[in-house]
Amino acid sequence: MVIEASIASSWQGYAGKNGVVIGMNSFGMSAPASELFEHFGFSDENVYQKLMEMIKQ
Repeated sequence: MVIEASIASSWQGYAGKNGVVIGMNSFGMSAPASELFEHFGFSDENVYQKLMEMIKQ
């Protein structure tokens, strides 16, 4: 699992075919950091859910 507050696409190779990458796929959004992190999936709930899904594969 890779969690990167930047462009996610370059990390997929490190995560592997069954790995999960949580990151951004675009730029240019403007909002308070807490809203942006929620929007891009960096919340504790989302990270935990994605991790559990990855483990179950």
